[in-house]
Amino acid sequence: MTWTGACNACGKMRRAGHGLFCSNYLLGRGGSRPCRNVWCGPCYREAGSDPFPRLDRIADGNGTDLELDVPETHDRYRSGRNGDHLMGVPFECDLCSFQNVTGRDPVLGDHNDHFTLIAIRRVLLDVMWAREPDTVAGNWARARRDYLTAISHLSLRTESLLPLLGNPVMTDRVGMGVAILTVVTSLRAGVHSANIQYDTMRKTQTWYGNAFDAGREYTCDTVIGLDQKKQYLSSSHTFGKWYSRFMKGARLRMGMIRRQNEALTSAMVLAMCRRAELDWE
Repeated sequence: MTWTGACNACGKMRRAGHGLFCSNYLLGRGGSRPCRNVWCGPCYREAGSDPFPRLDRIADGNGTDLELDVPETHDRYRSGRNGDHLMGVPFECDLCSFQNVTGRDPVLGDHNDHFTLIAIRRVLLDVMWAREPDTVAGNWARARRDYLTAISHLSLRTESLLPLLGNPVMTDRVGMGVAILTVVTSLRAGVHSANIQYDTMRKTQTWYGNAFDAGREYTCDTVIGLDQKKQYLSSSHTFGKWYSRFMKGARLRMGMIRRQNEALTSAMVLAMCRRAELDWE
């Protein structure tokens, strides 16, 4: 609630924690300089060269024979909102996330590093848009109001009021690595559209979870439900809250497109019956 910094995009000062702050703000990790990344919410935008499929792009490029499972949302999923960094899952900026999955800083001019940063920005925006703007704004407003009420009436240390943010170790604790792998698979060609559909993309989550549980992190812990069906515990990132938010945001961004079967005319049905009779004879 006391963080202050200039927006990386427009230079406007963000004061009293109001904006979009990296959770590692002012925190030095692994010998690197402390993170100073902060944005105005709307200034944190998808990359101009973002190639990942969006519902509005698909809807604009196909005929009326495609069914959209969610309404067109041309202005959504393109930028963040003030307070998105306090919505129940960690928000680590593009640079910090890159360091978490690679253990180093990006190399200027390296194509793979550049595209990795584009994918990271896309994933982080998907995580944010798993929550509606009104929910984000309401959460931030209530947090700020309660904090100001507390410091004006109570004698408490700050750590008694607010949780400690930041990830002091350069490690992927949320599943960013498999998340950027998942969005990259969405660039593959689809059958009924330019790119594969969400249901095909999410198979990456399935095989990764299976491979994870087949590895050194396998656990025998079991939860028994009331219906006597066994439920098994897994520490895979793909079952975590952050990754679930990412998958929900990706589904809303991509939409669900189905090519429906057309009804048969009476002439077609009679022709099929005649052919069936001939085959039977």
